[in-house]
Amino acid sequence: MSQQLSLLPAKTASQVDHLERRASVRYQCSHGVSCSSLAPVERLSGRMHDISRHGIALILGTSLREGSELLIDLKTKNPGICLTLLARVVRATPEDEGSWIVGCEFITTPTEEQIKALL
Repeated sequence: MSQQLSLLPAKTASQVDHLERRASVRYQCSHGVSCSSLAPVERLSGRMHDISRHGIALILGTSLREGSELLIDLKTKNPGICLTLLARVVRATPEDEGSWIVGCEFITTPTEEQIKALL
């Protein structure tokens, strides 16, 4: 049986100081990730590029429109436990071989402990 960890909505980007977001530690990682866009509903697979308390960069096979909301499912080190976070796309940059780096800000903010459980 798989458990899901859900978080309460966080402050919007306009409420979070730009310097505070940049001061967050970014952890490099390349774990697989799956996510769903909310409108239109579409299931996507890719990899994490990096993660911090305030956002995540995903490597996907497609670009996503700025402002799109995603439900992102991340596997933790504990088998059977998945962390699901809500995020908003803030940018999409083309990468090599048709992939895209999609930068997202979290709408639900993970704790440091939850982030470390992913690494």
